[in-house]
Amino acid sequence: ALRLVSRQDARSGPGAVCESRAVVPARSFAHCLSCSRRSSSLSGRNSTYRPVQICGAGSFRAHHRKSIGQMLMDLDKDRYKDSVTFDSILNDIGGMFRGERYRLLPQAMLSHDQNLRMKDVIALFERCGIPKLSEWTNRHRAIRNFFRGSRQSDKADAELDQLVQYRNEAAHGGIEVTDVLGADILIEYADFIEVLCSALAECVQRNCIAKAEELGKTRRIGVVTEVYSNRRVVAIVGKGTFKVKDRPYLCGEAYCYRATIESIHQDDSPAPSVTLLNDTEVGFALDVEPMKMASIYYY
Repeated sequence: ALRLVSRQDARSGPGAVCESRAVVPARSFAHCLSCSRRSSSLSGRNSTYRPVQICGAGSFRAHHRKSIGQMLMDLDKDRYKDSVTFDSILNDIGGMFRGERYRLLPQAMLSHDQNLRMKDVIALFERCGIPKLSEWTNRHRAIRNFFRGSRQSDKADAELDQLVQYRNEAAHGGIEVTDVLGADILIEYADFIEVLCSALAECVQRNCIAKAEELGKTRRIGVVTEVYSNRRVVAIVGKGTFKVKDRPYLCGEAYCYRATIESIHQDDSPAPSVTLLNDTEVGFALDVEPMKMASIYYY
């Protein structure tokens, strides 16, 4: 899951980023930033998406503890040959038995014995404290865009199941050579895996931010109220300093991705940065397509 987040951060957005980035001229959306409009209090705004639910720490620790036991029994299997040893496991989890802090073993939370059909992916995510993955993926914009064309299936779980079925038939001799799929279908499945990984990465990132907010390590600092052409937005942002080239997260019901601030406009004028003491309307130009009512986080 953490590797997926790293991959998605590298992409920095919901889709391919255009290399030619527009410079937003001064006053190009000044009408959106009129000082005569009163901004509603950011702290009093109702969120436009449901709170992310995170499994309790007790459930997470229980899964980890049970998986450690299973790892010890399976330690001779090839999957653990070059990654862990008996002594390293004992050193990592020693604090568990002494009531001290200890390091979580990724192998314990991500181990699986079956081909990763969607139900197995969902189980892995739930084990790591991330529920309702199926709802997220089915609402994710990249998944919806993928299934807009004519396909045999229209859901991510059905598509992934079909891919696993093809894999099993090829691996275990269930098909004739004449039935091998063509290059076009293989490319389509590669495209599907790409958009699915994008959706999974954003789901992990959204839950990480939600947990950080719960622990007081971050907070929602703004919300996108208007979206215009050329990736320009008007946002109500709270107390803080905002600079060109900052990379906040835009989060909503089924998306969470980073955006780079390419220009800032306040009171009809461009500025390299703004420092605010109260909730204020500010114009931003971003490097990715924004979403209206997206919550803005610095994380």
